[in-house]
Amino acid sequence: MNLDISAQEVEQWNGDFRADRPLQMEMEAVERTFLSLELTNPTCLDVGVVNPFGSLRLRRLGGYWTTVEATPERARLAEAVLGEAPLLMGSAGELPFEDKQFDV
Repeated sequence: MNLDISAQEVEQWNGDFRADRPLQMEMEAVERTFLSLELTNPTCLDVGVVNPFGSLRLRRLGGYWTTVEATPERARLAEAVLGEAPLLMGSAGELPFEDKQFDV
């Protein structure tokens, strides 16, 4: 299985993200909630956002972000967009973090 992500695929995901109005509305609601928390440099956990451009949008709000993806394919796409490799979920969906490790 080829897990390389082309620039064309990344651009397609970006276009899909911008064209998906329900996803845009959801992201706007998440942003409003995030900003209402008034946290300074929060540690944030992003688990499998539908499109990695959503993850990128969240990161622009500030704080320190950790991204987790469910599959190697999704992780490669997220890495191509975010510029860093996300962590992978365990086979049963478990996450490698302690309780209350993140602010958001």
